[in-house]
Parts: sequence; C-alpha cells; structure tokens
Amino acid sequence: MIHVFHGFLKSTLHFNREPYIRLIMILEGDNSSKQPRNKASASFNSSQVASGPSSPIVFEYRNYRDFLADWLAFKKATHASFSGKLFAKRARLASHTLLGMVIRGERNLSHKSLRAFLRALELPSGEAHYFESLVLFNQCQDPADQTYYLSQMASYAPAGTHKDSLKLLTDYSEFLSQWYHVLIRELVALKDFKPDPVWMSKRLQRRITPQQAEQAWARLLRLGMVEETPSGRFKVTDYKIAIEPNLSQPAVREFHHRFLKHAAECVLSQPF
Repeated sequence: MIHVFHGFLKSTLHFNREPYIRLIMILEGDNSSKQPRNKASASFNSSQVASGPSSPIVFEYRNYRDFLADWLAFKKATHASFSGKLFAKRARLASHTLLGMVIRGERNLSHKSLRAFLRALELPSGEAHYFESLVLFNQCQDPADQTYYLSQMASYAPAGTHKDSLKLLTDYSEFLSQWYHVLIRELVALKDFKPDPVWMSKRLQRRITPQQAEQAWARLLRLGMVEETPSGRFKVTDYKIAIEPNLSQPAVREFHHRFLKHAAECVLSQPF
C-alpha cells in the first residue's frame, strides 16, 4: 500500500518517501497499546478519596459506556437501594436490564432510549448535551460525522484541559478526513516551497482549492506537524500523535480509502 501512495505522491511532487512512511506508521497506531478505557483521566476507582466516592465527570470520558459504568458504580456506592430497575423507572423504560446491556456493549442507544437515559441521569444542560454528542460519536461510523460530533463535544466542554484535548482530537480527525493534508505537509521539503494557498493549489495540480489549502495549512500548524524556523522558512516536525488509536480507527480506514482513490486517479492521468 505504501508503494501505491509513493507513486501517487511522486507524480505530484518531488517526494521524500521516508517521512511519509513514518507518518503512516503513526496514523495506524499500535493496537497492542490500547487503553482498556477511553477516559481522559483516572478511572472511577482511583478517583475515590477518604470522604467517599466522587461523582464521575462526563467531560473526562471518550466512551459513553465507560461513563455509564462509573456512574452506576457511584450510584450503588452512595445509594444502597439503587438498581437497574430504579434507573428504568426514572427513565420510563419498560426494560430494567437495558442499562446493563448498554454498558456491556450488547445494545446501542436509539434516539428514543438516549432521551430516556438522559432523563434518568439528570445531568445539567451542558453535561447532557456532551453526553448526547458522545453517544452519537461512539456509535457512528462515518469519519465526517465523527468529526462533527467531536466538535460538538468540544463546544460543550468547559474551558481548560478537556476542551483543549477535544479540539486537538477534532483537528486530528479533520486531518485524517482529507487526503491532501499529507501532501501539503510534504511540500514543505521543497526548496521553492511557499506558505501560500494559491501556490499550494497550483503545486498539487489544482486538485484542491486555495481555500482548502489555507485551511489545511492552518491545521498543520495547529497540530505542530510543521513549524517555522528562525530563518523564516518552514520545516516538517517529527510529529507524534498522542491520541488513543481506537478513537480514530474509522477515520484511519477512510483516510487510506480516499488516498488509494486519488492514487488510482493520478496513475490514470499522468503521462508515461
């Protein structure tokens, strides 16, 4: 697959293959190092203090099932009589086993059951909106939809670490959703490189618009994938993505799909 990408890139610019191979290895992630829980901080058990367990903060979670599991554990620890049956009553659900099935991954939440869960969780407005977007983010498969729900999550998160990490994840998702980010990043290695959207568009044979090039360049700068040197030129950085691989696997698959598509188009359009 790398050879196909290399052929596509080489036909559009003088391409240095090694940095791209390293980037692909980073994007693929190391599945063996997956975290067992998609949470931005310590687990529920480690957050307990001498005064008793603390209520889980939904903004710390990237998987709604983990939040529900910790929320249920908190409720049982602070209210001995709390059960799935009581949750179902508060949610106005007929099934008292649905909560456990959702936590175990045996069932997804429909729009109707999502509203019911929000009723029982009794979260404040901002947390409720975040939880709803988190559910939709976890359950959708389309990378564009995932990016949208990530941006929604970031808008609901309070200012600080949680919002910043979500904005980073949104930028990363956008990076994967468009094939030309990698090309623009590699353009930086050219001697005649110009951080000009019109120049980038022309250099990529007008396969993208100047506006797309401008947005992509701004994203590469925000992500730290390129940086300006003291001399005023730009260079590619040794970028490391510090995001759980399992949060972005659909986007990675879509990235490869789109890149292969453009590789095929380039093979057909380039003269021999």
